[in-house]
Amino acid sequence: MSQIRFLDNTTVGSFGSTAANAVITASANDKGILFTKGNNEQFLVPITGSGGGTNVIANPGGTGSALETISINGTVFEVSGSGGGGSDITFQSDPAQIIQDIDVQNFDPNVAVSFTGNKLKFVFGTPTAPTPSFSPLSGFNQNRFNKVFDTYNLIGTFSIGGYDLISASMFETTGVGNILIQNVGSGNGFNISQTTTGSVSYQMQITASSPMDGTIYSQSFDQNGDLSKSPPSIPTIAYTPNVQLGAASNEIELGATGSITFLESAGAANGWAFVPGTLTTNVSSPITVTESDTSAISISASAAYSSSGVDGSDNDPAETTSVTSATKTYSRIRSLRFGTSTKTSFTESELLDLESWDTTLGGSAGNLYKGIHSTSDINNYAISTTWSGNMYFYIVYGFSDANPLTEAVGALGNELPGVFDSPIQVGQYRVYRSKALKPGGTGTTINYTLKI
Repeated sequence: MSQIRFLDNTTVGSFGSTAANAVITASANDKGILFTKGNNEQFLVPITGSGGGTNVIANPGGTGSALETISINGTVFEVSGSGGGGSDITFQSDPAQIIQDIDVQNFDPNVAVSFTGNKLKFVFGTPTAPTPSFSPLSGFNQNRFNKVFDTYNLIGTFSIGGYDLISASMFETTGVGNILIQNVGSGNGFNISQTTTGSVSYQMQITASSPMDGTIYSQSFDQNGDLSKSPPSIPTIAYTPNVQLGAASNEIELGATGSITFLESAGAANGWAFVPGTLTTNVSSPITVTESDTSAISISASAAYSSSGVDGSDNDPAETTSVTSATKTYSRIRSLRFGTSTKTSFTESELLDLESWDTTLGGSAGNLYKGIHSTSDINNYAISTTWSGNMYFYIVYGFSDANPLTEAVGALGNELPGVFDSPIQVGQYRVYRSKALKPGGTGTTINYTLKI
């Protein structure tokens, strides 16, 4: 024979790893069919034949002898044919040479040969497995009540690679059972618009077969859309403190007088329905600050909300919630002070009388360094006072707030304990007093750096 031509239902699939291997050519001679890959690698499919058999078609309407069997790797397949009207395989050949059988002997692991029904298939290389992917629900709004409708898209792709797609299906799996949304046998993906309420779940199922050996690839991919309704924003409070020495760092000096006014406001509802009359504070405005106050002052606000809709019907069951603002606390402190006086001692009540001590409030003793009250604050802190006449020097701070001084470094060096007596406790204050009256001219100033 000189040439064989496959015309009917003959498939040659190529899945080589390079472009060169993807090109297959074939020629026939008296020994069989010679296949040549793109990289010039060759393999022979021997063909054996003998006389007899039924008529075949060399050209439509022609006569001759038909193929009766095809042997693939030792398995014999019977070929059916009939005379005069055509056959499964049409070929041109020397009429004197009769072909009855095709014997395919495959020794290449990268080549697969199959004969199914009326199709003879050669597959070269290893086909790429499918790579499906199910994207997150596009446009799904998590921040809603479970009876509010939402429109979004189911987006899934199923690149089949070198496999043959059998089916691709999209199911809704919310609740019990699977509900088929769409089933396709071709294409490469889903993009399905959905309008639903509540949380949802979906599953994409892909089934494909390998052209090498018919191996089935089957995978399912899940995607959920879960509701997570955000709460209302917390109320806010605007504060206006008006107290002696101020309220910086939310600290009020013990002994200070004045007031704190504030105004509460509801936060953003975030889709909830505000319940009228529920915006309240734990204390009423204004708060009066008195000299005898020693407790911290804490202020917060709260508000109640329900799910939206008539009687909260946007959610099943209807929901209620309340939110509370962060608590603002004004703490009470005893700050460092340095001053002069002719008094030989002070009572705690007198120390709490800021107006008689601090010069900025009209007092005569000296300076109160508001906010300086801990060991770390006082250590290495510089203090100063100005006085006239003969006075005792006083250094005062909270007894439990800071450790005792180790140095008071002034013009003469460390004057503790040489100039100052050992500290005494007066109520909740630690008091240092100079051992003797210190004379001063008009507007004399003295400075110390404290060490703890």
